[in-house]
Amino acid sequence: MEMLCRPSKLRYGATVGVGTFAPERKNMRNWFCDGGLLLVAIGALVMCGCGGDSTGYPVKGTVKFADGSPLTKGVIVFDNGQTSAMGELKPDGTFELTNGAEPGTHTIFFSGEATGGDYGKPLVATKYISPAQSDLRVEVRAEPNVFDEIVVEKAR
Repeated sequence: MEMLCRPSKLRYGATVGVGTFAPERKNMRNWFCDGGLLLVAIGALVMCGCGGDSTGYPVKGTVKFADGSPLTKGVIVFDNGQTSAMGELKPDGTFELTNGAEPGTHTIFFSGEATGGDYGKPLVATKYISPAQSDLRVEVRAEPNVFDEIVVEKAR
């Protein structure tokens, strides 16, 4: 069984400097395995910009029920109709969106344990399970955003 990458053989080079090594490249496969793959990977990262042109601005806040108790589980999602940004709810009801959100109007909905998911009874009303049904709207600005209190209805 032939290995995809075989170690290349090294020989002493007679180039500038004493005792330098010059790898002997027998074929393209060894060149690719010995360092070409690294060059290709670095080139791909440079071309894609290591994540693209993200215009997400920091968003954090707190989600509570009308009685003042926090929504303690699940994922909050900010959706502007083209992109979505998500953040995990902490036990005290706070959240921070992982990659921020783009400026503009966003509909807020929830997923995971907040909506029942595979975990059992939903914590929030069913209208908060999709952007089409949710009536929660916020305006994200091109600056750090803090939403002190997002109030949701409990599941019935």
